[in-house]
Amino acid sequence: VVECLKSRGILRVSGKEASSFMQGLITNDMRHLEEGVQSMYTTFLNTKGRVMYDAIIYQSKEENVFLIECDKSAISHLQKHLKLFRVRRKIDIDNVEDELKVWVVFDPNLADTDETNVNKMKNILQGQILSPTIESPIDESIIKELEKHTDNTIVCRDPRLSTLGVRIVAPASEDISLQNDRGESVYQGNNMSYRAFRYKLGIGEGVNDLPPENCFPLEANGDYLHGVSFHKGCYIGQELTARTHHTGVVLKLAFFLLYSITFIPMECDNSKSENPPRDATEGGIFTCVRCGLKEHYFYKGKKPPFTKKISFREDSYVMKDPFSPPNKNQLLLLGSDCSLCNIPVC
Repeated sequence: VVECLKSRGILRVSGKEASSFMQGLITNDMRHLEEGVQSMYTTFLNTKGRVMYDAIIYQSKEENVFLIECDKSAISHLQKHLKLFRVRRKIDIDNVEDELKVWVVFDPNLADTDETNVNKMKNILQGQILSPTIESPIDESIIKELEKHTDNTIVCRDPRLSTLGVRIVAPASEDISLQNDRGESVYQGNNMSYRAFRYKLGIGEGVNDLPPENCFPLEANGDYLHGVSFHKGCYIGQELTARTHHTGVVLKLAFFLLYSITFIPMECDNSKSENPPRDATEGGIFTCVRCGLKEHYFYKGKKPPFTKKISFREDSYVMKDPFSPPNKNQLLLLGSDCSLCNIPVC
């Protein structure tokens, strides 16, 4: 699947001192790019060591020019953050989100959440940190076709995890369309395809998944995603990051959970509550106007008698008093939708 990531933007940092300038602001090591790595994952921290923004930094084809990919909604804030520490350095920090777009090519089958596949991968990867040099599982013919875009396009494997596929930074006017070695067109995903794919792998990205100043880089899996260097010099927020690493105490982590849920149909007892409220409208049968589903409701009105602090804007149906336990074979529904047509009924 090939998809344009409309939620991602690009900042361009250029100048002879650009590398040393960013070295003091990010958790990763800029020397990786100087040694030939095409891209690397990193985070920008505040003075308290909390993550402000996560980003991918690309080595541009121009000398002393770096591209920073981050959440589009955070572009202006990150630009302001960089300019704050620029002082008198001769460095240009430009927002080029209208000039460049970010694309991704990935195989959605690699995030299969089948229980057998999850157990298999858990046995293989448990306790391991994947190498950033590992080969991408994306079809090599697709990668070769991508590499034909040599003029103004950056093509590289995702620096966080090989399963995430290939990252592309291309001019906004260019449309990425691909074919595999069998001559078949690669499916173009919608805005949710890649996000769902990431979530299945347990990888957060952007301010929605990693709210600014709410977590530390190790809590955001920055070390597992090759975004933190423990061998470089000082940078903003480094002290607490290093202390957490050496003590080994991480209080929370982001990861994917797979639940196996089995729905067992049962017959509900539609009898009235043993202790009906004094002011309640007499219970009756609610009928969905769209699909005809009939439900027995316990209360209808704007002020439920089982609480003093809740007041609805309009008459609402309550299927069961939430402060009295359901009888045997009964279900407690709060804010439920019609089970057939998904229309809100209470």
